[in-house]
Amino acid sequence: MIPWAEAIIQLRLAESVDPKEGSVKLRNLRIQDGWLGDISTGRIAAYNQFEGEKSTASWFPTEGVAKAWAKFSFPDGSSKGNNEKEPEDSNK
Repeated sequence: MIPWAEAIIQLRLAESVDPKEGSVKLRNLRIQDGWLGDISTGRIAAYNQFEGEKSTASWFPTEGVAKAWAKFSFPDGSSKGNNEKEPEDSNK
């Protein structure tokens, strides 16, 4: 949760913000600039490269947060990015 929150704060706050000077205007985030993760398989990919069902996927603000989620949620290493291929069966 902390890496996700840190990434959101970094993306939303301007670098020179001073809350003592009044209201802080947050920058908008576009969902298409984030990453998605399949909650069943742990596969992650940039939003536009995601091959799974986007409406049921988890959204992440950065690649680093997506990778951290996959590592935490699938500690056995069973998750893969969309661009990673399954090993070929050498018995074919």
